[in-house]
Amino acid sequence: MKRGKHSGNGGPTRRDILKMGASALGSVAVATQSSASQQRQKAERDDRPSFVIFMTDGQRADEMSIVGNRIIRTPHMDRIVREGIRFENAFVVNALCAPSRATVLTGMYSQRNGVVDNKYRPIASGLPIISDFLHEAGYEVAFCGKSHVKGALRDRYWDYYSVTSIRRITLLTELRRVLTGRSTPTVMEGTTSIEDTSTMS
Repeated sequence: MKRGKHSGNGGPTRRDILKMGASALGSVAVATQSSASQQRQKAERDDRPSFVIFMTDGQRADEMSIVGNRIIRTPHMDRIVREGIRFENAFVVNALCAPSRATVLTGMYSQRNGVVDNKYRPIASGLPIISDFLHEAGYEVAFCGKSHVKGALRDRYWDYYSVTSIRRITLLTELRRVLTGRSTPTVMEGTTSIEDTSTMS
């Protein structure tokens, strides 16, 4: 007598029941493994370091109190240094604002990334920047402040993005100077920023 899928009374055979049970157990095991894998990945993400990169304008390496500067007090920067990493032997090849920023972002020399001067040149198309790699690794990436490259990095992926325009910085700086009595306000026709005529050549 040939064995079929069903027993003689039309119900499932013992083998069918074992297969269904094994299949159900396999599904539970896969679901449990998947859940455990997700929890493990979340824990790994939580244990990963955070990256906050500050690019300041015209700040020398010794302009923080933590490195012995007796004039400048920088308690917040000092805390970041204590709890993070400070590169003590870092140099720039092209000591200008935009090229330095583009070099940090791309990890490439100015002649390779296309930003060779402060004339608002774009980073060469197709070059990944540090945030691209961090995003691919599952990090949330943000850009705040001044990029000094053409397009202000708007063509890149950001979870959070806030750029301060040069005009706004100029306005706030000049407003501060006017309020402290260090300059006379003159609103130039067709602009919204306050110009300091005492420093114009």
